[in-house]
This record gives sequence, C-alpha cells and structure tokens, in this order.
Amino acid sequence: MIYTTESTYKIDKISSHPNPLSEDHDPPAHETHAPDEDAYWVQPPKSKDGKLIMVNCRINLNNLSKVNTAEGVCSIEIFFVCYWTDQRLIGYNMDAELPPKLWGPRMEIMGLEMDESHGEFGLVDPGTGRCKRGRLYKGVIGMEMNLSSFPFDQNSIDVRFFTSSTWMSYDEGSSGMPATTATYTIRSVEEGAREGNWCTLDWSTKVHEFRLHGLSTNIEEQSTDSNGAQMNYVNISFHLSREAGYYFWKVLLPLWTLTILNFTAFEFDTADLSDRMGFISTCFLAGYAMLYVVGDSIPKMSFLTSIDLLISFNNFVIFLSGLSCRIIYIIQKKYGSDLGKAWNFWIEVTLAISYVVVNIVLLLPSFLKQRGEERVLMNSFYVGHRSDHKIPTVPDHYHYIQYKNIPTYEDPPGLLRKFYVPSLTERAS
Repeated sequence: MIYTTESTYKIDKISSHPNPLSEDHDPPAHETHAPDEDAYWVQPPKSKDGKLIMVNCRINLNNLSKVNTAEGVCSIEIFFVCYWTDQRLIGYNMDAELPPKLWGPRMEIMGLEMDESHGEFGLVDPGTGRCKRGRLYKGVIGMEMNLSSFPFDQNSIDVRFFTSSTWMSYDEGSSGMPATTATYTIRSVEEGAREGNWCTLDWSTKVHEFRLHGLSTNIEEQSTDSNGAQMNYVNISFHLSREAGYYFWKVLLPLWTLTILNFTAFEFDTADLSDRMGFISTCFLAGYAMLYVVGDSIPKMSFLTSIDLLISFNNFVIFLSGLSCRIIYIIQKKYGSDLGKAWNFWIEVTLAISYVVVNIVLLLPSFLKQRGEERVLMNSFYVGHRSDHKIPTVPDHYHYIQYKNIPTYEDPPGLLRKFYVPSLTERAS
C-alpha cells in the first residue's frame, strides 16, 4: 500500500431505520446516539443511478513558500473542498446539528509532513441533500528538482492528493476506507453549479528565489484493481524557474573577477617565480571557496551542475596559470629572457581567449535552455474565460491553469480543457 488510514470500518446492511429528517426533529447528541443510528450514518450515501458517488472538488492554493533546494522540501498551504449529494439529508433541518457519524469523503497528500485541520462540514442544500466539506492542508512536502542546469533551472513542484474512497465522519471520530470496493470518484466542480471555481490562487504568488509562471492540475482515475478498490488522484504542479541573479552577483561575478586578476601574475618578471606562485596560490584557494558557497544551496548529487562545472573550470585555469609560470621560468633560465618573455605573452593570450570561450560554452546553453522552457511553458497556458486577455509575458504575473478533466461517465476520457485563473490583484479590480 502507498498510504495508511487510521482505521478500516466494515458494517452490515441495515434493513430499516427511523428517519430523523423532519423539520421538528433534531438528531440526538453524540453521547446518546444509538449504535444502529451511528452505523446508518457512517455508511456512504447511495446515488440515484446506482453508480459511484460523484464528489466534485475545488482547490484554494493559499501559499507556497520556503522552497529549500538543498533539503528538497517546501512549505504549502492548500484548502481542499468537496461537494457531494447525500439523499438521506433531503429535508434535514438546517438549524440542527448534523449526525456526528455522518459519512464524508477525505483526501490525503503523499509525502506531506503536515497539519490537516478541520475547516468546514455542512449541508449546503436540504432540498437536494448537497453537502460540503473543506479541509486545510498545511505543512512541509518533499520535492524533486532537475538541477543539471542550476542555477538556470526550470522545475515544477508537484503536490499529489489521493484517495481510495477514504472517508471520515462529521465528528472526525471514525475514518477508514472500504477494503474491497470503491464508493466514490473525484471530479472538478461543474461550471454554473455555484460551488466556486476549480482552482483559486489566494496569495501574492511571490516565491523567494523563484519566478512562478503558472500551475497545472490533473485529475487521474485509475482502473479498479483485483480487490475492487480504485485510486483517485488530484495532481497539482507549480511551474517555476530560478531567479539566477543571486548566484550571478554572489558567485559568478566574484569568480570571474578573481580569475581575471589571476592573469596579473603574467605581468610579474618571468624570473620572479616565488611572487608569481604566491599570488596564483592565493587566487586558487579563493576560487575553491566558491564551491562551498554553492554547495550550501544544493543537495549532494552524483553529477556536476552548470555552476559546478564553471567554478571547476575557473580553478583549472588558475592551476594552468601556475603551471605555465613554472614552465616559463625554466625556459627563460635555460634559453634566455627574450624567449621566456615571448612564451609568457602567448600563454597569457591563449589562456585568456580560451577562458572566455569556455565560459560562454558552459553558461550560455543553460541560460538559453531556461528561457526557451519558459517561453514554451507560457505559450501552453491559455486564457479560456476572457478572450480579450492576451498571453502574458513573464513580468505580467498573471496565473494560468491547464488540466485534464474527465467530467462525466458519458464524456470521452482525456478531454483537455484550459482555464484562466485570475490573481488576487486582478480579482480585486
């Protein structure tokens, strides 16, 4: 199993039960509920057509923060709301407390160290028995990033809700999942149902060190397994790219300055080997310190990132400078100062030109790859609700969503639908 539940609850079918649905009947308190009444309400409701219960859901993305690349974690806050119909509650008194053991769906998140707190559980429409449950998921979640192009990387942070018809009672005292059957399936809220938008962004979308371009979601329904159970997933992906400005000013620029100053050693007298080697050794040690600066920002990996290669190459150039000074010293001592000075000039020019070319070769492809991925990502987001709104450029800070929706049993699966999700600023205006 890829998940755990607090308990597994199994009951037998009840042939008859008094119906506490009249306007003048309040359900008894939790302490006085009869066992058979608790067993009645803890059962999943039945659909009119005998198919699985349709649970419509929506998500409020309240926050994404503290993205820690080195530890591979980030903090999230998501409010997940479910709507479903329970015909047992048709005509139920809206002022009365709901039965404590009333059944309700429950979603969980994979790999989340978090607090899952009760948000709301209520009867929305007593005429149809429409119910609503909202839960707040807040905590730290693990993430995987492709860091080969670091710090010019473009990644997605994936959050995966899942359920195997998992349920929890109204009082949260009972929970579990059916062992051998599926009771409900997940769909997005329907347009025009007045149950909110499928996805809402409820924070400024600022993520430290990253540029958030948008998000995508996917409702995934797996086939029923041999035991009759069925897994449903709601996948949310935050698409973002790293702001490389910090690493440019704190790592790359000092490193380039250091290596360029290293070439000053070639201006020393070719016979002054001790001063040359002392100056180059100092530059070499300072260059290696940059590896530790970058090492604090990324996890330990079995490969070198773009910036690792760049730092290693700069240190290699400093090493070659020291080796060249030693060779030049031997040449001028054995063949005369004129030949030594000629070798000194051409080695300096060759190293300088090679240094510039290799830096461009190592850095430019990663930079262009990030920009290209950003363009592809932004062009894939489409404004579905406002035809007058153009595809934004990166600084526009609008937010889009694209998801694969399976709305009903009758519609063909895999229907691709794209929606516009307004930011808080735009909704306020």
